[in-house]
Amino acid sequence: MMLWKGGTMITKPLYEQLIDRRTGFITRLTPAPIHPNLPRQIFSWRAQMADGFILAGIPSDRIAGGTAFNDDKARLAAIGEAVERYCGNYIGAPLLKGSYRTLTAKGYKLLDPLKVPLYSRQQYTAKGFPFVPMDRDLVMNWIEGESLTGGYRIWIPASLVYINYHQEAFRGEPQTHFVQYAGIACGATRNSAIISGLLELIERDAVAIWWGADVPLPALNVRRYPRLRSYVEPIQADSPVSFKWFPIPNDSGIPVIGSLLHDSRQHIVCMGFAARFSAEEAALKAAAEAAQSYHIALDLLDPDSPTWNAIQQGILNDKALKPYRADRSYRSAFRDDYRDMVDLYLNSQYYMDPATHTEISSLLNAEETAMLPADAAIPATMEALVHQLSSLDLEAFYADVTTPDIQDIGLCVTRAIVPGLVPNAPTAFPYLGPERLYTIPCRLRWTTGPLTEHQINRRPLPHS
Repeated sequence: MMLWKGGTMITKPLYEQLIDRRTGFITRLTPAPIHPNLPRQIFSWRAQMADGFILAGIPSDRIAGGTAFNDDKARLAAIGEAVERYCGNYIGAPLLKGSYRTLTAKGYKLLDPLKVPLYSRQQYTAKGFPFVPMDRDLVMNWIEGESLTGGYRIWIPASLVYINYHQEAFRGEPQTHFVQYAGIACGATRNSAIISGLLELIERDAVAIWWGADVPLPALNVRRYPRLRSYVEPIQADSPVSFKWFPIPNDSGIPVIGSLLHDSRQHIVCMGFAARFSAEEAALKAAAEAAQSYHIALDLLDPDSPTWNAIQQGILNDKALKPYRADRSYRSAFRDDYRDMVDLYLNSQYYMDPATHTEISSLLNAEETAMLPADAAIPATMEALVHQLSSLDLEAFYADVTTPDIQDIGLCVTRAIVPGLVPNAPTAFPYLGPERLYTIPCRLRWTTGPLTEHQINRRPLPHS
């Protein structure tokens, strides 16, 4: 989630119009202190947001953050994330209500729910599973969007577009899936926002397939890349923090990189991931994401930290974390089947228990023999990216969710949707419906044949 760096940069007077202690939906924008264990070139900013219920009667996050190896990029990333959360939660576009079968009979063109694989039949029939199938007879709301692949207008299930759709006004509707994390993005132009969203979807798909296949990967031989290594030189010489990078093979032709941050002194492990047209840019973004997760982990160590205070004040949902444990024995706080891991924050908390680190020993002990993948062989344009997805028999759609006030200052927020790609989800509710989860590992020669559902790795990913 970010302001696209390849397009027109936002001028200072424009984005400052969003920030005001009394009238702005961003009430404060402040630099976040960087822990001395982290790289000296990293920057982090935090945007504090107004209460969405008071501002517009909508649920929304109250804090957004941005971390990057550039101060301006980090600041803009924090603003961009705040704008995404605001627009992505404000349901202001006209909605069409009805079932796919009924509305198509009336002449409307709708995205076929049967072409949106979410969960498996086994998941739907499991006792206590909270979601119902999105089928052609289910009555739901739709928002008008567009096929980027075909260029035609089409109605898309609103729950796939808006972030916290099943809250407040639509709380009573049948829930078909968990919050869609990926694909929503803010940009200085429509195309730049869509590019950002598509890259995020490609990243999450690649990571979900790799993690689900439970395949050990070699780490990057960072000695071959002195420029990359220079970015992660720590502020203090005796820092216990080290970084490893993992190029993640995938079929998209887009470099996807994971970055593992390990604090050997405080026994903290966290990861970040990114997809970019440039492999080096993906590696840097992944490292920045890992560094941002490190600050979350440090908060989890301190019961008086802003994160725990946010839980107590109701700014963060109390289901986002298990109660604080001074001895960090969090693994025993969770069910063996992870069905109580209903928020991504819980992944970070799980790995705060040093006893869990044996589960990711292949990452911690990976040999550093890999090389960066080649940069994408396609132009860094929306059209080229959509064509690349089309070559994989994947159709891309988008919906514009920009609110009028955000449009007035020249920003655009879009939701990109590519049915068939594997989304990320809380550990309790993995998306086991997409066929790619089972077939791509074989195409990448990780397995000798398609995987079965019981072979999919269900352990938490060390990423929030």
